[in-house]
Amino acid sequence: MPPVNGIPWALWRTTLAQWAQLSGLPVVWARQATNPPQMPKTYALLDVVSVDQIGLDEQQNILDTATGLIRENIVGVRQVVFNVQVFAPATGRWEESAWPWIDDLQASFGRTSVQVLLQNSGMSRINASTARDISNIEGAQFNSRVTLDITFLCAYYRPDLVGGPAIARVIGAGDIEDNVGNEVNFDVSDI
Repeated sequence: MPPVNGIPWALWRTTLAQWAQLSGLPVVWARQATNPPQMPKTYALLDVVSVDQIGLDEQQNILDTATGLIRENIVGVRQVVFNVQVFAPATGRWEESAWPWIDDLQASFGRTSVQVLLQNSGMSRINASTARDISNIEGAQFNSRVTLDITFLCAYYRPDLVGGPAIARVIGAGDIEDNVGNEVNFDVSDI
């Protein structure tokens, strides 16, 4: 799936799903589908909370020497907040609740394998909120549920075709300073 408006959602989603799965958790994305898969009793739910542009994007104009066209690349940084919620059955024992899973996910950012996974996707974790217990009762069943927001800086890249062919030189005809009228004649040669 190509980036949407320069944002590589598929890459970021895949990376975060792989990160959560390193802890042994099955993963589902919020609003994933009209018929989400039947999840086991313990799983992680991931969601995008917000996306903010950080600073100004940079425009890079690059001459494609093969075609003579100028390509404009827009590069920048986005601050993306993802939410992870871990669901687990409530047995009354802390070690079987959602808390150990969230704790493991938070601690995993110190692992080299996780850092490499994020770097290869143009992502860097900069902050995580305090984990919060949002356990609830569904039907007659009490469910252990813990939520955590994680903030990442993510690379943004949008290639675009500006046009062309590129102008190599302009040769003027006449004196521009003393030109009479609104017309100036140029001999323009392209690459």
